[in-house]
Amino acid sequence: MIDKLLLVPTAFECRFLDPDWIREKGKIGFRLELCGFGLVMAGIRTSYLLEHLRPREVILMGIAGGFENQIPIGQASEFSLVHCFGIGVGSGREFQSARDLGWKQWEGNDPIAGDINLQLDPIGDSFQTKSDVANPSVRTSLLSCTSASASLEEANWRREQYPDVSAEDMESFAVAVACAQARIPLRILRGISNVVGDRDHRHWMVSDAMRSAASLLDLG
Repeated sequence: MIDKLLLVPTAFECRFLDPDWIREKGKIGFRLELCGFGLVMAGIRTSYLLEHLRPREVILMGIAGGFENQIPIGQASEFSLVHCFGIGVGSGREFQSARDLGWKQWEGNDPIAGDINLQLDPIGDSFQTKSDVANPSVRTSLLSCTSASASLEEANWRREQYPDVSAEDMESFAVAVACAQARIPLRILRGISNVVGDRDHRHWMVSDAMRSAASLLDLG
């Protein structure tokens, strides 16, 4: 059993973390592992790591796109509510989510439709997260997608469907489901590297985003 499992989706994101910072975290009980890119791999890999490492707490940290006029690019937030987007019926403006259809992605005693609120302790007494450390006024809802928005138009449409969200990523919902079923506390820290729908990497601020996310972990 380990104390804290620090998950980062990709080696690309890890390259922007200070090696000295990583070593210092290791000295106080953190173990850094990659969870993989996208909902499918992140969920499978997280479940494997939880079973074999049995951490007391999980922290997911990485980059995300920010919806316009929400969290500034280069800054970060801790997210407490995660919506799932992309699992359901149809595509584009014809898409209907599992939540819209009333479908459950998981039945049984602990049903999951398409939203997980880490603060409401949806599955088990130990499943919880701390509130937003950096800026309590920032909305902390995250849209976790099977594929990222390809344009500002698509991003605006998704925001219309989920008006409470401030950022978009591709792993958090799957990691949250794995932690919920294992009844292990989870924190989600995301640095905003770009505007959702902007696919021009020349505009992205990955280094600043990862540093900001790492600073939230230090504050927590």
